[in-house]
Amino acid sequence: MGCGGKNGSHSDKGSGEEFSLWYVGVLMSVVASICTNMGVNLQKYSFLCEAKRPLLLKRGYFLQPKWAFGLFLVVFGSIGDFAALGFIPQSLAIPVGGFTIVANVFFAHYFLKEPFSKRDGVGTGLIVLGIMVVAAFASKANDCYTVDELLLLFNQTHFIVYAILVSVTSVGLYLYIRKIRAIAIQYGVGSPMHRAYAKSQSIICPALSGVCGAQSVLFAKAFAELFKSTLAGDNQFTTFGTYAIAFLMLLCVLLQIHWLAQGLETSDAVFVIPIFQCFFISVSILGGAVYFNEFATMSVLQLAMFFLGVTITLGGVLVLSKREMNALSLIQKWRAAAMMVVFLKRTQKRIGHPFTWTAANAPPMLLASTIKASRVVPMGAAAYVDATVLASEPIDSRSNATAKAVPGFRRTKVAAEDGATGSDSVFIGPST
Repeated sequence: MGCGGKNGSHSDKGSGEEFSLWYVGVLMSVVASICTNMGVNLQKYSFLCEAKRPLLLKRGYFLQPKWAFGLFLVVFGSIGDFAALGFIPQSLAIPVGGFTIVANVFFAHYFLKEPFSKRDGVGTGLIVLGIMVVAAFASKANDCYTVDELLLLFNQTHFIVYAILVSVTSVGLYLYIRKIRAIAIQYGVGSPMHRAYAKSQSIICPALSGVCGAQSVLFAKAFAELFKSTLAGDNQFTTFGTYAIAFLMLLCVLLQIHWLAQGLETSDAVFVIPIFQCFFISVSILGGAVYFNEFATMSVLQLAMFFLGVTITLGGVLVLSKREMNALSLIQKWRAAAMMVVFLKRTQKRIGHPFTWTAANAPPMLLASTIKASRVVPMGAAAYVDATVLASEPIDSRSNATAKAVPGFRRTKVAAEDGATGSDSVFIGPST
């Protein structure tokens, strides 16, 4: 991991010691990928367990022990990735890190019980093949830098353009996520308006996490170079620039963890991780090429085969991202329908409604409110009841009642009892 050059100078490009130890960096990157993915899947498992808790007892993800241990594994894996950057260029470390997806398929299937399909097998095989091609043809040269040299690299014109593009993209993705959340609050989760954006939300959160993670790798690589120079005898921890790079690295890591957690709360790990890795790998390779000029020493053949390997890897990522999330088998769908019918019949019997449910395309339902508060009734029941106050949007201009759409339900009106000013009420199915 030493610099090999005098005083840690990067003038001795691609020293024999650095070249001979590239396989150590590759091995460290693979092990770190496994630890990181195990942690991510443990976080997903924590969300699944938390979803079963009563609403009032639900905790934020930082307060969930399983999620916290998963975070520990993610941090441990990140440290391994950081150490690997001391042995190999960023453009080699990141594609090799795509092994995370291979580990993800394994853990998601055996740990989270998520389905494993032929598509998953094909995608995994492509990723492994792509990583092998990248490792064979990528540049193994790894230079050393001082903090002054790194700061000069930040002033390169092409890096400034890169930084502007990344900043604009990150802000744009963040604003789009805020728009989706605002729609969910205004129209309700699962409403037609929200469904139009729901799929993109599953992509944007891991995409933003990948972009932030790519910047954390860039700053981590820079910090690793400073650490190498320090070990070689040229102390780089006496200047403000070193600590600024360390701060930016930690900030990007926290942003990566946050947005990845947001994606895992709403989507399968086997869907989120490939999207994350796709952006993470692409932006990281671009960042390393722009900032460290890592392609400058590669021949045309090396570049062609390197990008072929990257393309194969990303192809495998995209194949995995096409899987259907939370898919139910036909038997599971029939079982769920039967359980719903049993629940409705038992509830109907308990509250004493005499009419019979029929197998038909019954209209969906809606939550609503009236002047009084009591309970809700089955649709079509010839009963006068009160309803719990739940929302504050008027049904129409002629009614004093209020209602708010709920995913998959349509309004049905029932008169309020005791002649309550003739207000209409809207209810959802039988209640206890």
